[in-house]
Amino acid sequence: MINDHFITLVMCIIALVGALMTENFQLMPVSLLGLTFLVFSIERVCIGRSLSFTETTLPSFFLLSYILILVVPMTVLFNSIESDAKNLYFSALLVTLIVFPLGVLAANLISGHKHFSGFNYLRTISRDRSFELSYWLFLIVAFVIIILFFIFSQHVQLIDLIMQNSDNDVESQRFAQAELPKSLQYFFEIARRILLPMCVLYAYFMRHLYKGKWNLLFYATFIVALFVSLLTLDRSPVLGLFAMLGLAYFVANRRTGNLRWSSLAIVIVIALLLSGVVSVFQYQTESIDLGQVIDIAWYVLTYRIFESPIQMALYVFETYNYDTYFLNGDYVRLFSILPGIEYSESMSNVAPPFSVGPVTFVGDLWRNWGWIGVVSGAFSFGFIFQVIQIMIFRKLTVARATVYVLLLLGSLTILHGKALGVMTLSVIFLGAILGVLILQIENRK
Repeated sequence: MINDHFITLVMCIIALVGALMTENFQLMPVSLLGLTFLVFSIERVCIGRSLSFTETTLPSFFLLSYILILVVPMTVLFNSIESDAKNLYFSALLVTLIVFPLGVLAANLISGHKHFSGFNYLRTISRDRSFELSYWLFLIVAFVIIILFFIFSQHVQLIDLIMQNSDNDVESQRFAQAELPKSLQYFFEIARRILLPMCVLYAYFMRHLYKGKWNLLFYATFIVALFVSLLTLDRSPVLGLFAMLGLAYFVANRRTGNLRWSSLAIVIVIALLLSGVVSVFQYQTESIDLGQVIDIAWYVLTYRIFESPIQMALYVFETYNYDTYFLNGDYVRLFSILPGIEYSESMSNVAPPFSVGPVTFVGDLWRNWGWIGVVSGAFSFGFIFQVIQIMIFRKLTVARATVYVLLLLGSLTILHGKALGVMTLSVIFLGAILGVLILQIENRK
């Protein structure tokens, strides 16, 4: 049976083999990784199953993803990286891996759940169907927002592609959404990142447990959500939708004996190939070449998911340090309502270099507050994720599982993007609020 120690050993072996395959092999990164994993393993033993990789709690899922997406690739690529900031960035990655569990431990101690053992598998209750009204309400609200999006948008990339309207250059087409009012941009993202995904997830879990009409509703809702995700010809929403579907499949089947890794692999392959198709059309290529689609899919898997985040973070560690300055919250949209805080769009030339774009969880904390940001941010997120886990997700009903998968995906997007990104935090914050409301409704009944 696969356990936590086996998973940890496999990750260490992958990092070691990858490092050995690079030129000018150095023992330092592998040694630091081994020492960090030793401390990390001790922490997990003390904390208990809250950080078990086989339990799939919010904190453990975040940490496992963090290790696979950031720590292991950085270890593998360490010797081939020429940046002077690589030691600093690697140290920040490992410190986060040690500090994050301390936040989980603090949440357990404060809540009294010192030996919290995760949650039960998805189960049926009589109140599952009571959330159906919310399903239809979310759909209606999402449709209203999307209609407004069509009304106010001068260019909708997918529609322009279908209508073969190529009057605008590629760059204008890619960033056409930035021309919309800020409030409409935000609500459009809420519709396609929260409302429609919630409907897809609820229909999926209801289909999994009750079949019947939910088979049709799930496929219909998924097609609508996929269409909306494709409207701006952006890879991220499409990949997020399929990642969400894969997580939902895992949560629904992980303890029923029906989990098939081949099915998850198929979902991943479809998502990557579709991202390749989206990229081809994004740059207004007139025809689809299968070889080009496969090349882009491989590029997304190897470079965009694993290498590119590391490179962006290294730029941040090179640019912002104690010899220069830190941003201290400047250019963070979340803080832009405060006096003295300026926010600039990603395309703006006003903001300093690498102060706006996605630079990974650790990079975003570093560029704002240095070590204070990395340590306090890692601790805070560990604490918050575990508080949400304990309060809401000790048992999974259909409604709670719906919110749960949404939060899993939200925690995953933090790794590549920003620790303080508005949309990422909105997904986590609104999801947590909705989870509390669902919990209150279930308890009353």
